Amino acid sequence: MCEPDLEYMKTHAQAILNMADHIPYLKNSHLCGSLFQKEGEEEEEHKGEGVICTVPTEFYADHKDALAALKAWEEAQGIKWPLGVLPEGHEFLCIVPNLR
Repeated sequence: MCEPDLEYMKTHAQAILNMADHIPYLKNSHLCGSLFQKEGEEEEEHKGEGVICTVPTEFYADHKDALAALKAWEEAQGIKWPLGVLPEGHEFLCIVPNLR
């Protein structure tokens, strides 16, 4: 598996989220997870839950099947999902550079 560039995601996530303000479920959203914490600062929301890179969309979908598939993939590959856990009402945020 090609690892996502977390530093790239951290650098560009807020600007991309700001550009998505026309999307209703992202308009008043914010970045969540340890990736976006400032050094020495503890994240209050989802503290200690293993959240790395998510956006609270308030879109409550049943992720049970997807998370079961993710767990099976982790076990089969022998690696850990790099974006952390997914709290209820959140979606993973993954940003990749366009190399063209």
